Amino acid sequence: MTDINIFSTPIFVGKNVDTTIDSILSESEFLSFLEDNELWNCVVETSFFNDDRVLSDASDRLKESISQTLFPFVVNYIRPFFIYKNFRLEVDNFWVNRYKKGSFQEQHSHSNSIISFVYMHKTTPSHSVLRFHNQNAYTLDDFSQRSGVAFSFLHEDCDLSQGEFVLFPSFLPHSVVPKNADGERVTLSGNIKIHVVE
Repeated sequence: MTDINIFSTPIFVGKNVDTTIDSILSESEFLSFLEDNELWNCVVETSFFNDDRVLSDASDRLKESISQTLFPFVVNYIRPFFIYKNFRLEVDNFWVNRYKKGSFQEQHSHSNSIISFVYMHKTTPSHSVLRFHNQNAYTLDDFSQRSGVAFSFLHEDCDLSQGEFVLFPSFLPHSVVPKNADGERVTLSGNIKIHVVE
């Protein structure tokens, strides 16, 4: 009997050994730019709605650090399923989220991008968990209701430790489970575009 995983969506979890990203986030005033979200149906402080999203000088340094740290992993991540051999990566945008007790983020995906990432800058032993949702969840749930067959792969939790990051296709639905403990969780999230080079 062969076990075949159909329509699987690959993600990549890695560990950052360079502390530059953490240094920039800690030493600059990034966290002072966080504010309660205005549009999202969730409870989280974010820099997403700021005009420049971050401080200009620190933003440039952080963008460069993201490129140097994550791009080698992105290249290895997309190689197996990306048909073009020559391409250029670009950090499209990025923002900081802070989760306190009771904070959460609704299910969503990132439009107008190819690859997205979440980097765990700061966390606590009991923190919010990043959850990826099966794109066929509604179909599977409907089938389950009709047939009585239960599916166990409607979502998968990604429990990142401090200094870890995850790369995933931007279309993949994800959310953040409500934080159930004191302390704060600070993440750097963003999108990466892929430009094909002729």
